[in-house]
Amino acid sequence: VSQRGRRNVDMRELIRHLIALSEAARRFGPSCEIPVLYHVIAAHLDMQRNMDSFMSLDDWRRCYGLLMRIMEVLEENKKIVLDSIGTEDLFAAGGKEEVVDPKSNIIKVMGNLYSLMTRLDEEYTKALQKINPHTEEYVERLRMESQLVVLCQHVQRYYERIQDLVTAAKVALLCIEHIYYKHDSIATAVSKAQAFAAKYGNYNDLHPAALGAASDSKDSSVAHPASTNGKPVVEVEGEDSAKFIQELCNQVIYRHGEPRVRTRAMLCHIAHHALHDRFYEARDLLLMSHLQDNIIQADIPTQILFNRTMVMLGLCAFRAGLIEESHQCLMEICSSRVKELLAQGIQRFTEKNPDQEKAERRRQIPYHMHINQDLLEACHLISAMLLEVPNMATEETTERSRPISRHFRKHVEIMDRQLFTGPPENTRDHVLVAAKSLATGDWKRCAELVIDDLDVWNLIPGDGATKVKDMLRTKIKCEALRTYLFAYSIHYDSLSLTQLCRMFELDKRTANGVISKMMINQELHASWDQPTETVILHKVEPTHLQALALQYADKASVLLECNERLLESKVGGHKEEWTGRGGGGGGGARGGWAHGG
Repeated sequence: VSQRGRRNVDMRELIRHLIALSEAARRFGPSCEIPVLYHVIAAHLDMQRNMDSFMSLDDWRRCYGLLMRIMEVLEENKKIVLDSIGTEDLFAAGGKEEVVDPKSNIIKVMGNLYSLMTRLDEEYTKALQKINPHTEEYVERLRMESQLVVLCQHVQRYYERIQDLVTAAKVALLCIEHIYYKHDSIATAVSKAQAFAAKYGNYNDLHPAALGAASDSKDSSVAHPASTNGKPVVEVEGEDSAKFIQELCNQVIYRHGEPRVRTRAMLCHIAHHALHDRFYEARDLLLMSHLQDNIIQADIPTQILFNRTMVMLGLCAFRAGLIEESHQCLMEICSSRVKELLAQGIQRFTEKNPDQEKAERRRQIPYHMHINQDLLEACHLISAMLLEVPNMATEETTERSRPISRHFRKHVEIMDRQLFTGPPENTRDHVLVAAKSLATGDWKRCAELVIDDLDVWNLIPGDGATKVKDMLRTKIKCEALRTYLFAYSIHYDSLSLTQLCRMFELDKRTANGVISKMMINQELHASWDQPTETVILHKVEPTHLQALALQYADKASVLLECNERLLESKVGGHKEEWTGRGGGGGGGARGGWAHGG
């Protein structure tokens, strides 16, 4: 043990001696075995000489097995309590190790169980960050995650047993962070694969005859013996991850956790609700917790988790057909630096010193946790299109411009200035060309571009892709009707509901609802003639007072624009980057890089 940390020491040989010592110490009881196991695990962790190197898979499995052995001993002897050796204990012993009392229930060890658990989790994450995600090694590492969750549960039960509930809350958070981002369908498939491997071994090692249908013949000359029972099947009950996360949060973390632990657990809880299309539960948790008010004061990893949660909430709202809510959630994050804010890549051509770049690389999210950026861009731009195109159509009839998405308008203006526009190539081009078609009333071409030509909808799990396409088709028809009424209602005295339904292929109930809502919101000055199912349009001229109010509003808008440009020139960056950095608002992008991180 005294050789640890010294130069010119063969760590592999030292670990072999410590493993032999741990097997010999098992005969003398837990008071001798557990401290030796601690030294073996610490020796494995000492082999990483710098922060960027990661533990090999065999060493990680060995450390996991040693930690599980410690937990087995502690669960068999429930009266045993681990205590850390402090500096005072070392000085009192004169630098010598304290004599172990076999009858004592308190075992003093170097370090503590939570620190070893955290180091093992960090080595798992670092390995996923460094390994190529398209290799077999990455998949092999991912299989270790379920074992890590099991270990977290054992450690949490130990700390609850000794009434150290603050540390138990930290361990429960580690468990939640390895569960929250998985959809139930993916979690069930992973559980089946693990159960199959535990019972039958590797799938690739099965005989080909066992992979087909079962054979009725018992004669080995006719059928292979492996085909007698057919393909092996494992039945696994689906786990209710929502209930599991809620119990951990409500019973442990929210009651006994520190502020940072509670914040991260709340964000994971919201993200899990959003992933499973429970938008209103996720929204209520976010609004009741007021996380968006104080997230700017949190550490950078927590701000990244907040950004991921807001993006997942926006995607959930989009899948539910809540276009305005989706745009509000995605607007600030998707307007700039998406890779950095989600920790899914490093922005090129940025003024950062090498230390900042290294710190940023260490904060990167593993590849299997990434949110697809094409899907994210499609949802953001389509929601902006459905809100902004009808709004742009009102500019010809009203004297005031009220932009909803400056980011979308900027791209539309850039596209308008181009002398030659080729066929759409990426997601953004498809949406911008679709917006042009929607503005002219060609909703069929718009639907074809954003629904049929984009492949990103296949990334939605389950049958969600079909539902989203049907929802988008209906929304495009409704917004095309609104755009048509905004642009051309001044040229008509009346419009037939039947003709409108035929033009936009809407049923009468949906068209009636859209037009009636426009009347209620005073967007359309008209009334219904129920017997003939006709919309009677009214020519409304503004009074002198209203005209003066409109002029006053225009001048106030110009003054606001000037102030924004002045502030932008002083602060730097685009307006969308600094508008959400106040205390309140709907929770904008917080990445922490503005603080020099």
